Amino acid sequence: MSKKRFVLESLTGLMMLVTLIISGVYAANQYHEVRSDEVVFIIDNQGDMSLLNNDDLRETIAVLPGCCEGNKRGEINIAMLEESVDAHPMVKKSEVFSSLKGTLYIRANVKSPVVRVFDGKRSYYLDELGEPFPLSSRYTKPVMLLTGDVDQWEREVLMDLVGFISEDAFFRDRIGGIHIEENGQAVLYPVGLSFNIRLGTHPGMKGKLEKLRTFWLNALDEEKASKLNDIDLRFNRQVVCQY
Repeated sequence: MSKKRFVLESLTGLMMLVTLIISGVYAANQYHEVRSDEVVFIIDNQGDMSLLNNDDLRETIAVLPGCCEGNKRGEINIAMLEESVDAHPMVKKSEVFSSLKGTLYIRANVKSPVVRVFDGKRSYYLDELGEPFPLSSRYTKPVMLLTGDVDQWEREVLMDLVGFISEDAFFRDRIGGIHIEENGQAVLYPVGLSFNIRLGTHPGMKGKLEKLRTFWLNALDEEKASKLNDIDLRFNRQVVCQY
C-alpha cells in the first residue's frame, strides 16, 4: 500500500469517526430537548388492593422541581424522582424511565401486607420482610391480626411464624390472630371458636404447630371445640386441653 493511499484511508476513517461523534452528540442533545408530554403511572403488585393509586404518586412528585409534563427531558432528574417515589410508605421499589417520544413512565411496586399489628398504641401493617408501613384510609386487607407486646419476639422469628401460618392452607383457614404476652408467650386465636391455643415461646414452634394439626384433624370435633377453654402445646409430646 502506498503512503498516499494510507494517508487517504486514515483521513477517511478519521472523518467517519468525527461524523459519528457529532451525530451522537446531536442525537443526545435532541433526546434531552424533547419535552415530556405525558406521565404514565404503572402500579405493580396491586391485585385487588387500593393501597396506592395514581393520584398518590402524582402528589408525591408534584413538589419536585422540574417535574414533569412540559419540561424538557434533560431538566427532569430521574434519580430524584425515583428517590421521592421510593420514600412513599406504600412503595417497595420504583423505576422511572422515558420513551423516545417523551412519555415519562413511573413504575411503583406496592408493598404487600401479610399481617396487621396492634400493639396497644398504634396499628400498622408488616410486609413479608417484617418492615412496618401505615394502614390505608381507603382499603383494609383481610390479613392475620398480631397484638400484644410484639417486640418480645425477634422480628425475623415472628415473621417466620406469621409466614408459616399464612402460607399453610390448613392453618390459614383456622388461625385468625396471634397475641404476644408480656412474658413472651404466644397465644393463637382460632377463627370462629372461643378457645385459646397456647403456643408458648418460639423454640420448636413449627413442631408445636404440627402437633396441633394432628390433634385438630384426629381428636377435635365440633362438640369438644365448643367446650374447650384452652389448648396448651407447651408440653413435650403432649396436647393439654382445659375445659
